Amino acid sequence: MKKLIFGTLALVALQSTAHAHNVMCNFTEPFITLSFDNNKGLLTRYDYGGTERTVAASSSLQGHIMTVTSADSTVKLVIDLSKKGNDGMSDREYDFDAVLNGKLYGGCDEIKD
Repeated sequence: MKKLIFGTLALVALQSTAHAHNVMCNFTEPFITLSFDNNKGLLTRYDYGGTERTVAASSSLQGHIMTVTSADSTVKLVIDLSKKGNDGMSDREYDFDAVLNGKLYGGCDEIKD
């Protein structure tokens, strides 16, 4: 029984830690960078032409999948915390695999505070 309780507590602690991820994600074709600050609930999009837009966003965690959704629901970023990602153009390996709005594949790195 003690092992079950300890295991459950460890799993809850691990999930809450994973949910606290602040990430920077890169996508190509088109070139987009997204930065999500989970602490502030802000999602910032940087386009190749220098355009920057910040919107309110929230995240949810289901197993190893973190989903970030903008307040206006125009952005849905799905991050697989169990897989390495890539931007599709370079040999760079990112901490996590990401999909933007169901069609643009990229990679994310955790931003350390």
